[in-house]
Amino acid sequence: MEHQRVIEIAMREAQDILWDSLPPDSPAKPHAVRNLRLLFQRGQTRLALRQAPDSLLTFHARAVQRILFDDARDEDGIFAALVPVLDDPGLNALLGLPPNSRITIVHRRRP
Repeated sequence: MEHQRVIEIAMREAQDILWDSLPPDSPAKPHAVRNLRLLFQRGQTRLALRQAPDSLLTFHARAVQRILFDDARDEDGIFAALVPVLDDPGLNALLGLPPNSRITIVHRRRP
């Protein structure tokens, strides 16, 4: 499978995992972080991130990977850092999502 397609699928799955764990104070955050790490540890995903040409989609995926495996952050910090990366309007446009993604709608409802 083409590297860009693998990255696109991984990013869509990452958004779904994150969306399923909202609101941000949900007890599902540790499970989401674990599932995201498993997603980005898949051999196919790791290979695609190493070999794919630089693109906006690849940069977003590499940012997610860096956040997920940052030993200086706890699970809450990882989760909080992932929300703006995975809810970026540019990323949503690349993935063909409407401007008001599910994360944005839920995120804006918080007091």
